[in-house]
Amino acid sequence: MTHSGQSRKVGYPKADLIVGDQAISISLVDVTISSVFAILPYGAGVSEGDVIAITMDDFPSAIATIKWVVGDRVGLEFRKAIHPSVVEYIARARAELMENCL
Repeated sequence: MTHSGQSRKVGYPKADLIVGDQAISISLVDVTISSVFAILPYGAGVSEGDVIAITMDDFPSAIATIKWVVGDRVGLEFRKAIHPSVVEYIARARAELMENCL
């Protein structure tokens, strides 16, 4: 997974879970090379063990398994580790957002 080079507005990178033919917009809380902690919209209809695709900003999608769901919080584990540059990009985008909010 590498970045396409296209830039986006500063902010939390756009992220979606692809469940079947439905895209569910999520808010990223934490991303590592092996996992994601995110906030889902209420009633998203996902369950522990579901295999989904996740897209983050302009990066290609990655396959992940839902490891846990508690309320509107979800933990995902990537089938294959994502490239560290993706994690760094997301961390930079979030830091810029926080800096611009002050």
